Amino acid sequence: MRIIIHGGMHKTGTSTLQALLGQNRQALATAGIHYPDAPGGNHWQLFGDDAVHEGKPRAALEDARALGAETLLLSGEIISAKPAETLAMIVDAFDGAPIRFVFAFRDPCHYLPSRWSQYCRRRDSARFNDYLAFVANHDSFIDGHYDRVIERVARHGEVTAVSYDRAVEEDGDAVPALLRALGVEEIIAPAVRETPIRRINRRQDWRLTEISRLLNGALADRRGLPQDELFPAFAAMRPAQTLFDLQVARLPVALRDDFFAALDEKATLVRLDARHAALAGNADFAQGSAQLFANADDGRIFSACSHSETRTTNFTWQNFQAAHPRLVTTAIELLTQP
Repeated sequence: MRIIIHGGMHKTGTSTLQALLGQNRQALATAGIHYPDAPGGNHWQLFGDDAVHEGKPRAALEDARALGAETLLLSGEIISAKPAETLAMIVDAFDGAPIRFVFAFRDPCHYLPSRWSQYCRRRDSARFNDYLAFVANHDSFIDGHYDRVIERVARHGEVTAVSYDRAVEEDGDAVPALLRALGVEEIIAPAVRETPIRRINRRQDWRLTEISRLLNGALADRRGLPQDELFPAFAAMRPAQTLFDLQVARLPVALRDDFFAALDEKATLVRLDARHAALAGNADFAQGSAQLFANADDGRIFSACSHSETRTTNFTWQNFQAAHPRLVTTAIELLTQP
């Protein structure tokens, strides 16, 4: 029995990959690969401290053995953010079976805006520049230090890395390169030919991100909860206590347009390039880890002239709420009603 764990990172095609693997569990099983059933194909529920203590990873291994599988394949991007002690417990649950970890890494210039947008969509209220400052000032935070991920898992098994950027350049999507790295491309290929890959969990319109973070701030204040719970939790490698997941795209069009008008008036661009302090932690990552990458034989992992521009505003939730109390109150009431 061998174990293959796809561990993320976030915002590198993980949700799309997991859905595809989950939809093709039978084809994988026929090839001797057990991919446990899970919502969305994401096995995050196997990797928490409580799940490990309850024996869930061990149970997945026993199921694979009982089915006569040669490989247990798991996917959960939460692995990239697990502390060393939790990773050790997960590995111990697999009875010494050889483990290979697969991760995709994305150019930080593009990863950080996308990751911040996801934090805002789910819970946080920080402005983009405030998030970047946090990344720059926290040496253990994986958002700004990809090498921390490699360091934690390399002691437990082989590591294969995929360049998200090279994959998109060559295939138009990261998923084919991830399937090759996992060794399942030929198994999944017939399904992909029949039904083209459909991207899941793509980054939303910048204004929806802004609405989410501004409403998150007001909602946290109304409920007596801390601001910015999610990205500090990831930085500390602990679970977030409360998520909001406000579905702001469901707001009535007229109300959404009022938000858009207020945001468009104050829109600004934040440029990220190699000189930005938030990227300093990954400055040497490509050079130091190039040998791990399955799709970057020439050593070029990220674009040599990479930069990004993120449209955002400098509104805090407090000053937006003060300027537009009706918008905030109406939106929160609509989005939090049972």
